[in-house]
Amino acid sequence: MEGYAGLSRTWMEQLTLLSSIIGGFSLAIAVEFLAGEKKQRIASYLIGIFILAASLLLIATSVGSQIVVKMAIVENVEIANIPPHLLENMPIAAGFVSAFYYIGLGMFVAGLGLAGWMRGKTLGIVTTAMAVVGGGSIIALMLMIR
Repeated sequence: MEGYAGLSRTWMEQLTLLSSIIGGFSLAIAVEFLAGEKKQRIASYLIGIFILAASLLLIATSVGSQIVVKMAIVENVEIANIPPHLLENMPIAAGFVSAFYYIGLGMFVAGLGLAGWMRGKTLGIVTTAMAVVGGGSIIALMLMIR
């Protein structure tokens, strides 16, 4: 179902849902590192990465849910009755939601890749390689579906 200015309400709902789930995971991982007793430098970096990812993803969730609500209003009420200021910034806000989601997802994948370094060089190399392959796959698939 197409919303205002070509925005898809279903797409925005899915992006908001994924943002909330991955943001929750990021926050849980950051809290786990905060509660842990390891005082390695990499732990501090990981806490920062996962907190940043959680922040961006939770902002995307908040703004995305507001856009979904406004799109539902537009679909259920004639456009003539909707104040113009309610609609004019939705495409810009959707762009920010999308950008925050993809940056937050990238930070999450980067954090997962770096987490292996806390256990040792071998696991660090494996997790970094998997994060690069996973992140590269996400980027490739995003470019393919555009």
